[in-house]
Amino acid sequence: MPEVAEETREVYAVITTMGSTCLWFQLAALISIGESFGLLPDEAGIVVLSMAAGTMKTIQESGLTPTDGMDLVPVKPMADHEETIRGMYAAFLTGQYRKLTS
Repeated sequence: MPEVAEETREVYAVITTMGSTCLWFQLAALISIGESFGLLPDEAGIVVLSMAAGTMKTIQESGLTPTDGMDLVPVKPMADHEETIRGMYAAFLTGQYRKLTS
């Protein structure tokens, strides 16, 4: 368990608990698609875990801006939905944060 400053306790709570609920269905969908393409369930899970870990490592260690990082791969399959998804994250997570801090 990480030790966090008292003033950021609610931020950690929202991101670590609610953030995972936002990602869970997306990660599960990627695993399912991997399986439908012929991977065994364990293989599909490892592939998605490796992808997610690699993405986070790139975000944390590359020094790239979010835009530059997203431009590492020229294909943008979700481009038409990105603003909607960002808005959904912001609305939901902000609401959860406000509940904890009010």
